[in-house]
Amino acid sequence: SDVCSSDLIDRLSGYKACVAWVLPYIGAPVAMQLQWRAMRVARFIREEVKTRRCWSVIDWPRVVAAKPNLVGRDGVHLSASGRQVLLKLITKRIARWSVSNSPR
Repeated sequence: SDVCSSDLIDRLSGYKACVAWVLPYIGAPVAMQLQWRAMRVARFIREEVKTRRCWSVIDWPRVVAAKPNLVGRDGVHLSASGRQVLLKLITKRIARWSVSNSPR
């Protein structure tokens, strides 16, 4: 099956809304097959975002690479600090859209 559903992408494209995709991060000790799948999903999303107006990416794998303590020992679930950091990233993205789309 496809890495990501093109049907989902097509349905989202019909809306005039901004979309922030949080790229998936799956690290060790999770099975390598799932790690590769997450990387393929991220690559697919990056390509789609390039062609869509008002779509953007939050590169969670890059953030976690710089601060591994943002996920728990299982390599997937967010730590308390990870939840705070991700919330801030999403909030900043929404705020940026609000400012750029406000009436002048």
